[in-house]
Amino acid sequence: MAEHEKMVVCRDLDGREHRVPASHVSWRPSVYGIIVRNDELLVCRHFGKFNLPGGGIEIGETLEDGLLREIKEETGIVAARARLVAADSNLFKMPYERGFVQSVLLYYVCEAVGGELSIDGFDAHERQYAELAQWVPLSTMATWQIASSNDWRPFAQMALELNKSQLKPKTH
Repeated sequence: MAEHEKMVVCRDLDGREHRVPASHVSWRPSVYGIIVRNDELLVCRHFGKFNLPGGGIEIGETLEDGLLREIKEETGIVAARARLVAADSNLFKMPYERGFVQSVLLYYVCEAVGGELSIDGFDAHERQYAELAQWVPLSTMATWQIASSNDWRPFAQMALELNKSQLKPKTH
């Protein structure tokens, strides 16, 4: 580490701060799906808490392809018609000593078009901490414990408001 290297603070899932040299942080573009059906939001359970389906995109993958892949892997649900609704960034300590990242988080509203809830897409690592995704009533969202260093609920609310405004009949 250089003598005057910039230090940054990364938070873990429990909100604890980790002060690390900036050179120890890598970039992680990530995408997350906001999918509502019958006043319920599709959520994943990670570490016993709620998260949106999504995660890091792979090199050579488009944002939308990564989003649809992540949703299918984490939930079993096939999504389509992704529309970007929000973007954010944070500094994060990945679970299980996987390192520190500066995430660019992109939130998309999507529609469920097929599939069924499943854990078939989980890799060996996800099988250690993830549970079957579920549809959870939006009315309970304020009480959820979030499995993310970034509280995504305001973005989910923004997506819901956007959908409501687009569904209103136009008057002239």
